[in-house]
Amino acid sequence: MKHQLSQAILIQILLTLDLSNQAPLIIAHRGAFGYFPEHTFPGYEYAFYDGADFIDIDVQPTKDGHLVAHHEPSLDNQLIGTEQHPEIFRDELRKTFINPLTNVTYANDFMLKDFNLEELKLLRRVQRYQGRRSNYFDGLYQVLSLQEAIDQIKDMNEQKVAFRKNQIPIGIYIEIKQTDYYLSLGIDVNGMLLEVLKRNNIETNQKSLNQKLPVMLQSFYLSSVTFFQERTDLKLSMNIEMINTNWTIEGLIQNDIKLVSIQNTMLAYPHILNNHGMLNLVNNARQYGIEVHVFTAKDDIISMKEEGITLFDKYKYYYESGIDGLYTEHPRSTLVVFEHLDSLREAQKSICKQQAVDSDNRLEECYL
Repeated sequence: MKHQLSQAILIQILLTLDLSNQAPLIIAHRGAFGYFPEHTFPGYEYAFYDGADFIDIDVQPTKDGHLVAHHEPSLDNQLIGTEQHPEIFRDELRKTFINPLTNVTYANDFMLKDFNLEELKLLRRVQRYQGRRSNYFDGLYQVLSLQEAIDQIKDMNEQKVAFRKNQIPIGIYIEIKQTDYYLSLGIDVNGMLLEVLKRNNIETNQKSLNQKLPVMLQSFYLSSVTFFQERTDLKLSMNIEMINTNWTIEGLIQNDIKLVSIQNTMLAYPHILNNHGMLNLVNNARQYGIEVHVFTAKDDIISMKEEGITLFDKYKYYYESGIDGLYTEHPRSTLVVFEHLDSLREAQKSICKQQAVDSDNRLEECYL
């Protein structure tokens, strides 16, 4: 009797799962950022072994024409050591920058564009979330150029892909940052990135697959998305902050945008992207052939208001929301939950198939 009860409960749980969705892509936000400072070799390597599908890489330009992996145009307290090189990092070079997308001010800071790659490599990375995450690795790792990141990830795909559970190469998801700001200064970050992609023979989807390095691009700036639409068939994401409510589905369609990356809080506001209607955001986007990625999940921030919400509940929420990709700073946790839910879904399909055979129902109903 006890066995029958357990089986009945299991079937009831399984039947509450949606069978129609595929598990979202796991996008390692700035690498395995939950464990290491952002944009470091070990952070990328952990993402590789922890089962991420893509590594999110922000790029900023240097004075000597390189692109480096860094989130903001300023040091933003993520790089330390300027006081050890006062002859290079002189106080008169400090500037104030206001991010037009977030209205965040970076006051009296050094800008990466004012230094060459060799100079920036004198600095070392630290954990952004001091006091909440381990600072054990602070001060150990240099700035990475985009070329170095590409070389490392290609090498892992060529030499170590057998150690990945699915044995599928990990991809890179490059974000073009502050495009309009740099263009106003005569710095063509779009052209710089295109040259790097061409130099590595990954500027088209087929070429990137041939190189065993899948590539996607993303930006909060329409000028970047439009630039690459005209020059490549790589998948492109238009990124949208919660602060920007001007975008609608119609606007995305008019600009031929097939993929958006949105802030996670936008999932709770169905008026976004659909002209203030009350439709499900993800379903509405998919109706028009638009994929949806969501940023950013973190193990150490539950960010769901209901009491008793667990980490499993959070990742289950994303899994069942129908999104196509999830940026996460803890790819291992994301993978564990997604794989668990995948196994439950497969079990539900098996039960549904058997029930269909027993009752002469159509098998297709098991996948609706």
